Amino acid sequence: MAIGSFTDLFLQLQNLGILDSLIPFILIFTIVFASLDKAQILGVGKRNMNAIVALCIGLLVVIPHIIGAYPPNKDPITIMNTAIPNLAVVAIAIVMALVLAGVFGFQFIGGQMTGAVLIFSVAIVVFYFGQAMNWWNILIPALPPETKAMIIALLIFGLIIWFITRDDAKATNVMGWYEGLNNALHKPK
Repeated sequence: MAIGSFTDLFLQLQNLGILDSLIPFILIFTIVFASLDKAQILGVGKRNMNAIVALCIGLLVVIPHIIGAYPPNKDPITIMNTAIPNLAVVAIAIVMALVLAGVFGFQFIGGQMTGAVLIFSVAIVVFYFGQAMNWWNILIPALPPETKAMIIALLIFGLIIWFITRDDAKATNVMGWYEGLNNALHKPK
């Protein structure tokens, strides 16, 4: 079959299973290998052993996906293929927001905003991976979309009202964990 356009090339790769098995394998292998190489768990200079362990872990994750051995909503490749594009969009949005803030002279690095960006990033990662694994359908029953939207809006308004009406003396105790996190991130080197 001849490839007529750039789009046809990716459709052909999808038909061959490259996008569904090879790319996730390469991602898993690379992350595991880099982690083992950096942590030196198997010893210093043991790159060949790190590569073998990373290869085994990558194959142990991808092969059951290919043969359909994972139960529904538990397939790590499907979860990755669902969550990672959403996380990429969020990462691009965060980078663009930081670029725009930098254009207008705001500085986040070394300030109070770094801890908030970290907390926001972790929350987004948990949200999208939870969505990919259908956690939110289990935790939140099948409510009509209007009801879910109203619950979320009430929670947001409740947080805003709490933030505005809180006692400043008690707020320092509540926000102490945030200041501790921020101080830990910015220890002098």
